[in-house]
Amino acid sequence: MAPRNDEPEAAPPAAAIEAAPPTTAEATPPSAATHVNLVFLYKGRVDTCQAVDKTSTAMSLRLLVKQALKLRAHPADIQLFSLRRGDGSWPDEDEALNVEGAELLYPRRIARLFPNLGEEDEVHFRVEVKGGEEDETTGSDESVSDVESCKKAVNDAIKFSNKRRACSETLPCHKFDIETVKSMYRNKKIKQIKYKQREEALPEELMQAIRAQYATVYKALGPFVDKNEAGKRAYINTILFPCVAYVNDHCGFTGNDLLVVDMEVQLLTDGFNATARADYVVSKGDRNMIIVEAKNADITKGTLQTKATMEAARVANKQLERDWRTIRAICTDMQNWTFLERQSGVVRYESKYNGVEPDSPEFPEELWHMVSKMYAMLLDL
Repeated sequence: MAPRNDEPEAAPPAAAIEAAPPTTAEATPPSAATHVNLVFLYKGRVDTCQAVDKTSTAMSLRLLVKQALKLRAHPADIQLFSLRRGDGSWPDEDEALNVEGAELLYPRRIARLFPNLGEEDEVHFRVEVKGGEEDETTGSDESVSDVESCKKAVNDAIKFSNKRRACSETLPCHKFDIETVKSMYRNKKIKQIKYKQREEALPEELMQAIRAQYATVYKALGPFVDKNEAGKRAYINTILFPCVAYVNDHCGFTGNDLLVVDMEVQLLTDGFNATARADYVVSKGDRNMIIVEAKNADITKGTLQTKATMEAARVANKQLERDWRTIRAICTDMQNWTFLERQSGVVRYESKYNGVEPDSPEFPEELWHMVSKMYAMLLDL
């Protein structure tokens, strides 16, 4: 063992002290940029959106583009293509016309799609609209901007129905039968055609919220199959409310663009001989989505009621002044679903019959496709 040395260690020479590197802590890197500027190219026109929050989803960018470019198109029909080259550079305006680009993954946030963006960086997109912009006079609904003509079409259909039924002048929408609905649409030359409601990928956070609420209601009420109207609506709540909350919290909607749910809505219209009530009305500004719970598990009759209620909503909300706009609707008894959209001159619908009979608090796998369709309709509202 070496002998112990208690003498103090000699101080280093002055030259060594002067040459020693500084001992200060490493400088903290600047915080990452939280906002970014966006540049959009559409039909040779260039527009910008300044200081967009990088936590916004690509879905919300569709709404920004729609507003900035004043597009007459549904957000779901607006396609955004990133023009970023493989080497990370961006083309100038002339070059952008010849860059194919890659379509964005709309559920993702900007920060994930374009990492390492600085405060001064701009993201360049090319904008395309599927099928082109909507024509404000599209369809055979020639007098669609005339509220009175729409009232007359419905009222004439009710008169036709009342003659067959020998009943009063006013007819509740839930009593509309197939002949009344056909007459209502025939009076306005409105076509009924089938379509396929698009689906939107469901974020895991949203799915977890739905599973939790569904399990709570199941444990309290039991299976939804034989429940009354109030029981069915309790189950609809487990899907609708989490979807609306998620869209408002995560999809970049603010102010008047936030979705608002009203329940048990009576649609009052002067001179309209139909009384209409919607179980739910989801509003975004002056856009509406109606949800009707199919009474007595009769999805066919419930769909007829929903179609009549949509006509009442068009008048009550003065939708006819913007005839290219769409009123969307869902009719469901939880087992069976009908998705509808009413545009100028046409009603599109898709019916899905699942026949699911749940026997546990687990959310039925068969219904996730229905949830993704509802979620897409809310995003497109």
